This record gives sequence, C-alpha cells and structure tokens, in this order.
Amino acid sequence: VNVGDRYYIKAIATLANNESNITVTAYAREEESKKGMDSMQLTGATSSYARKYALNGLFAIDDTKDSDDLNKHGADEKNNNHYYAIKSKYELIINQKTRDWKKDDFDNWYKEQKEKFKPQQIDAYLTKILKEAK
Repeated sequence: VNVGDRYYIKAIATLANNESNITVTAYAREEESKKGMDSMQLTGATSSYARKYALNGLFAIDDTKDSDDLNKHGADEKNNNHYYAIKSKYELIINQKTRDWKKDDFDNWYKEQKEKFKPQQIDAYLTKILKEAK
C-alpha cells in the first residue's frame, strides 16, 4: 500500500470455520533503506513483521516482555522454547501409539536425549517422525 512517498506492507490473517470467520489486518512500513539489506530483503523482512503482527492480533498474542521474563537468572530461554516444542511433539507421537504416558516419561527421555544431542537436533528428529507418520 502506498501512502504518500512511503510503502506499507499489508498482511491479512483470517481464521475461518463453517459458520463464521475472523479477519485481522496489520501494516508494516518499509524503511527507505537499511544498511546491509537489498530491497528484496527489506521487503521480505517488512512482510514477515506485518504477518507476525496480524497473527498476534488474531490470536491475542502479546509478545512484549514483562519484568519476570527479563530476569531469567541465567536460564537459557531458547532451550526452554525447544523444551516445550519437543514435549508437544513427543506427546503427539506417543498418543499416536498409545494413550498411556506420564509427564515423568517425557522428562526422563528428554534428559537422556539432551546428554547426546542439542535441543534443535531433538526437535528436528521428532518433526521428521511426525511427518513420516502422516
């Protein structure tokens, strides 16, 4: 969308079912230039930003950090995110095979895996298993 001499990327996110739909629109402005980025990279980054905020609006996601989030006392937030992603995939795989699992089962399995692999590798492995199961 062109407003004056500035360009804005418009992103629309829609959630629909048989009865109704909800639509949210978000805009992000392209900078005139950004050091180290060509025009295609700049447009892509702006588009990504607009889509992120459209989805945030649609699903009421607040990605601002509160004071508790900022004070991690040395905890690696990236690994925490991997922990929850890995846990949800593990649960999906187990639920496909059996409904009988306990939280301790996952925690013990995850502890063993972390001794051998990085969280990103564990996540990629579980993603592969889920894709193959479809």
